Amino acid sequence: MSVTQHLIIKFIVQIVMALSFLIFFSVIGLLILAFSIVEQDAKEDFSKTPGDFLQQSIKLNDGQVSVNENIKESILKQDGWLQIIDKKGEVQFSLNTPQGLPSAYSKQQIIEMTSNQSNERTFWSLDIKNQSFIAVFGSKRTLDEIIRVVREQMGKSDEKQLVTERIKKVLSKEKANLYIYDDQSELLRQYVTNENLAEPSLFQIVDFQDSYWEKTENIATYYNKESDTSYVVMAPNKNYEEHMFSSININQTVLKGLVITLIVMLLILFMISWWYAQKFGKPIIHIIHWLQLLAKGVYEEPLGKRKDLAYSLKTNGNLKSSFKPFKEVINSLKKLTNMLIESELQQKKIEQTREEWISGLSHDLKTPLSTIYGYAVMLNSTDYNWTEDEVRDFYISIEQNASYMSDLIEDINLTYRIKNNALPMYREEVDINDFTKEAVNQFFRTNVEKHHFYTVDVEENPIFYKIDKKYFKRIIVNLLSNAAKYNLEGTSIGVIVKQGKDCFTIHVQDNGIGMDEYTRQNLFNRYYRGTSVTEDTDGTGLGLAITKQLVEYHNGTIEVESEENKGTKITLLFLN
Repeated sequence: MSVTQHLIIKFIVQIVMALSFLIFFSVIGLLILAFSIVEQDAKEDFSKTPGDFLQQSIKLNDGQVSVNENIKESILKQDGWLQIIDKKGEVQFSLNTPQGLPSAYSKQQIIEMTSNQSNERTFWSLDIKNQSFIAVFGSKRTLDEIIRVVREQMGKSDEKQLVTERIKKVLSKEKANLYIYDDQSELLRQYVTNENLAEPSLFQIVDFQDSYWEKTENIATYYNKESDTSYVVMAPNKNYEEHMFSSININQTVLKGLVITLIVMLLILFMISWWYAQKFGKPIIHIIHWLQLLAKGVYEEPLGKRKDLAYSLKTNGNLKSSFKPFKEVINSLKKLTNMLIESELQQKKIEQTREEWISGLSHDLKTPLSTIYGYAVMLNSTDYNWTEDEVRDFYISIEQNASYMSDLIEDINLTYRIKNNALPMYREEVDINDFTKEAVNQFFRTNVEKHHFYTVDVEENPIFYKIDKKYFKRIIVNLLSNAAKYNLEGTSIGVIVKQGKDCFTIHVQDNGIGMDEYTRQNLFNRYYRGTSVTEDTDGTGLGLAITKQLVEYHNGTIEVESEENKGTKITLLFLN
């Protein structure tokens, strides 16, 4: 999976999770807000309380019914009362009930009470722990006391004494007016204590009974069948004033809930943003810092608190969880860092090699140049008359040194190109048997004057291997030249090709003078020439050093076995 696909999946999953959290807390906030509104409504007018809310506020433990303190407070504040009746009709809980209410109800009483319910009572059917209950809420309306007094006084007074002092007292207390009508709806008498209230119309009287809590006036009525007389009591509706303020309280509750929900949402968004910053911000900042270090030439990954551990790694060496989506990027940066380190080392190596090349070249060219310069000065001198033979010797010496310089420059150039992996190789698959046989025979034909005996022993079956023909031939020729140059005439020099299990070997061996251990160990060093030789030591001193480099360039190894006066064996090994 690519970095892009990995990040897309990560972002989708995490955004879905973040949205789920937001939706969850939004629903919780709305539920809390709705609960607050219902609770506020219950405080202002308990009769509007939903059954589900009331049911959640009533507890049943060991057969005992208890009511939430907030519910009690709401009922008492409205000067109301509450009864909770079980399915047998027995009152299991009562609060602030008026005198005269029974402690148990028959089925007939409950049916009559519910069928004749008025605005004074509200009923709820509840299911608490799989048990059925009926909750009855009654409000003590302001004018109930006046109507009760009017009814009592009716039996004690004639028509002229109807408005007794007791009635006047309760009317004055509530700032209420009393209106008395005959059977023709004509006003017989009125007693006014509140000039701000006008005589109610029939429409007001009927409409009030429908929704009394929404009216500015409070109206109570009583009809006397014996005298065919109607009594209407009218007073300011205190509940209406509270109702007006309740809307303000509800708005405050809604506003408070919205503010709290908004704050919670902002906190959640902040936490999600902080989490995203930790999850994706830190790895990106780390990658940018890493790139900045690479641009400055500091080829290493930024470290964490532990100076021996990269910031992206745990103590066990594994990637931190926040860095796992960027695993491919981290690995690529590590490869880039290693490549830059290797490139820097290679650059230093090339610079060092260049200095060595210049130093070695200047040193190696100094002697032949001195010789050429000396003969040139001698030939140009007028103080001597050189014979033709002497001049010819001078020219021969100059030519030999110039040829030596040419070979030296070519060998030095070759050895440093190999050393810096700058030598172009054109490999092709050949049969090693045929190639080796041809190279040995060609060397023998061009070096017959050496008076050595050459033999070639190869496998019957072909051995195919990819080589650069030019440089692989030079390996064989260099080894044969070295064996021919440093051994006496008549030495037997043999080349043997053998096929192994997973490799093949080429042996170049002779029965010559051999070499001591010191010479064997330094045989492939630059400019080293053995001391146990009998012939001249012309050559650049780089032949065997180049040979070893070319063998390794062909993914092979070279080993030397030698013993003085018993000969030398050089083994080349190449893996198939």
